[in-house]
Amino acid sequence: MNASKLPDLVGRYRECAVLDELLTAPRAGEPRVRVLRGEAGMGKSVLLEYAAARASHMTVTRAQGVEADMELPYASLHQLCAPFLAQVDELPAPQRDALRVAFGTAAGDPPDRFLVGLAVLTLLTRASENRTVLVLVDDAQWLDQVSLQTLGFVARRLLAEAVAMVFAVRDPEGEGVLTHLPETWIGGLDAASAAQLLGAMGYIQGVLFNGLARYDEALAAAQSAIDHDGFNFRGLSLVEHIEAATRCGRHDEARASLARLLDLTRATDSGWAAGAGARSRALLAEDDEADALYRTALEEFGRGGVTVELARTHLLYGEWLRRNRRPAQAREHLRTAFDMFDGMRAAAFAERARRELTATGEHVRTRATTPSGALTPQESQIATLAAEGMTNARIGAELFISPHTVEWHLRKVYAKLGINSRRALPDALAGAPGADGRPRRERRTAADRIHAPPAPPGPPAHGEQSYHAPPERAPARSAHRHGRRCALRRAVRPLPNHSPVAPRGTGTGRR
Repeated sequence: MNASKLPDLVGRYRECAVLDELLTAPRAGEPRVRVLRGEAGMGKSVLLEYAAARASHMTVTRAQGVEADMELPYASLHQLCAPFLAQVDELPAPQRDALRVAFGTAAGDPPDRFLVGLAVLTLLTRASENRTVLVLVDDAQWLDQVSLQTLGFVARRLLAEAVAMVFAVRDPEGEGVLTHLPETWIGGLDAASAAQLLGAMGYIQGVLFNGLARYDEALAAAQSAIDHDGFNFRGLSLVEHIEAATRCGRHDEARASLARLLDLTRATDSGWAAGAGARSRALLAEDDEADALYRTALEEFGRGGVTVELARTHLLYGEWLRRNRRPAQAREHLRTAFDMFDGMRAAAFAERARRELTATGEHVRTRATTPSGALTPQESQIATLAAEGMTNARIGAELFISPHTVEWHLRKVYAKLGINSRRALPDALAGAPGADGRPRRERRTAADRIHAPPAPPGPPAHGEQSYHAPPERAPARSAHRHGRRCALRRAVRPLPNHSPVAPRGTGTGRR
């Protein structure tokens, strides 16, 4: 392993090189032991995880010191030896009996600690004959005393065995622990590395706070990420900054970040770059220009397969449509955003989409209240249109979403229904449970749903004033086509808690 090719841990190249050498040496018959010593919060545990991630060719066994267990003899040693307990019976009799008594599987006087140490050494040695063994011990300062003494004994007696041992010790609590073994001091990061890490954390916080609709905090976090970028996250951070700045009403800052973003991505021909540029411009645009830019962003993120950004674009577009009094179209995008975020377990963004959907008058079932395997309203609608023979492009045009989003939903539908093609959709839909848990054949008829009274509008989103949107005009269609499709689409919607979707289209949402 070459540490220069693994710059995963910022500012820890020296420490990673030490661990890389340790992981390589045992395979050549040279045992290696290392104590990582430092104050709390310096990243010792992260370095242990680094070692574990690089040890795919090894058998890894671990022990974790726990302050509450320090008075329980052999507690940590038992944890570490757990993968090898099936081989205890093969140990020499004195070692076997001592270890059994130590681990409480046999009765007897307190065991000879020397024999216990030999037993553990023999277990590790025999295990390493087939595969190199890596022993990782975290918070060694909190190991019970006999476990600590035993592991120190083993570490000092390794010769040509294919065994590596790494201990993490917190100082000052562990100043007298494992002092006669090779050690590496883990100090703080240098200024440049700390700035890089700060930039990465700022970006992550910017995403989180935007998801939580805490835009002032998102703005500050994204600005910090831009100022301290060391991971080439600047483009990502600029996108977060633009969204937060527009929501905070600081449009000059948003325009400045947009200019930087467009300059940064100008030579990049990728779905993410084109989608991020279009969506960021849409946040600062108005009317028809914003509408077109949001649609472009959906297409580009779909082209690039950037699912998370596709979901975020549906959310932002849905929010924009709702604020522009186009609730029927807003519902389609907000419902798609909610389903996508809920499927990803992206709780913050899913909750934001749920609040917006509620503000359109639609009741939203969360994952906790939706029966396992049930199709969501959006999935039901898309599946029904696909069962009628519509292409993804036509379904997308009907529902104001991209063909890529349609395909994403259909894959989920196929998995839930246990099918693998559109041809099986009509039969599968007939008996599939909806979000209320009942098979569709047990629901009210399509005619009943068509004549059902509409549900009252829901409350406005938090912090907004209530308004009443003018009714949307249904586009002209033949009576046969309109009646057949409306009946099918409404028949697959859950009844008790979902209001019927208002007629689609004023003409303004479709180009």
